[in-house]
Amino acid sequence: MFRKAVSIALYYGRVPEVGTRSFLKKMARDKKVYLPQTDPITKSLKLRRVRAFPKDLHRGPYGIMEPKVSCPARPAARMDLIIVPGVAFDKKGGRLGRGGGYYDRLLRKAGKIPKIGLCFREQLVEKIPMKAHDAKMDCVITD
Repeated sequence: MFRKAVSIALYYGRVPEVGTRSFLKKMARDKKVYLPQTDPITKSLKLRRVRAFPKDLHRGPYGIMEPKVSCPARPAARMDLIIVPGVAFDKKGGRLGRGGGYYDRLLRKAGKIPKIGLCFREQLVEKIPMKAHDAKMDCVITD
């Protein structure tokens, strides 16, 4: 999936998430990299293309590095692959986020685009309680 993908949505990792910074820079050489921009009023994420790290980034409303408004936006449904963080995942694709529902809303708009959870093996648990509005991952990658 990764090799075939051209437009990839990822996240700018922060502790305790899997770090993605060095990966982002390398990936941006061959892929179109999109990071989420947070809108705390609508509790939504907008994916924006980042070409230059860290030039195209600024600290967002929650202290997370995210794209500037000047970076071009692209809908989640037009990504080839979406890689997301989480607090915990299970082997059936269940994901526990930070409680705001930001990624669940974004991933619902993505439709059938492959969704990959990225976590440390300690974050893989037996079962995540899922509700109807919770988005499932197609696969989970651990260290």
